[in-house]
Amino acid sequence: MLATMTEEISSGEARDQILSQHAVLRRLLADVVDSADRTAASGEGFETLRERARRLYRALAAHMDLEERLLPAALRDVIGWGAMIREELEVDHARQRQIIELAISGIGPSGLCGAALIESVRSFVAMLIVDMESEERSLLQGDLDALSSDSHGG
Repeated sequence: MLATMTEEISSGEARDQILSQHAVLRRLLADVVDSADRTAASGEGFETLRERARRLYRALAAHMDLEERLLPAALRDVIGWGAMIREELEVDHARQRQIIELAISGIGPSGLCGAALIESVRSFVAMLIVDMESEERSLLQGDLDALSSDSHGG
C-alpha cells in the first residue's frame, strides 16, 4: 500500500509532505528550547525537559522513516541525480539515528543531569536545525524538478 501511495504522488507532493513534517519538527524544537531555557533559568523542570526531548527524538525518528518512504517519489524526476541525492540522505539519516540513540541515553534516568542535560538538548536542537536547513536547501527544493528538464540540455 505504501509503495503504491508513493508511486501515485508527484515528486513535488512528496517533497511538500516532507517539508510539512519539518514544520511540525520546528514547533517541537521551539518547545524543547523553551523548556531548556526555563529549566536553565529556574534550575527546575528537568523531568519536563526530558519528556519534551523524548517526544522530539521519537518524532524525528518517525519523520526519518517517512522521508525514507517518500524519497523515491520525491526524487523520481531528478534524472541522473536522484540516486546520489537519496544516498546522501540515507547516510545522513544513519548518522542522525546514531546521534538520537546517544541523545536518548543521555536523557534517561541514569543519564545527564543539570547543565550537561540542558547543553546536550540544545546541541541536539542546533544540529537538527542545521540538518533540516541543509536538506531543504539542497535536497528538497522544487528546483530539483528543473534538473529533470535540463538534464537533456533543455
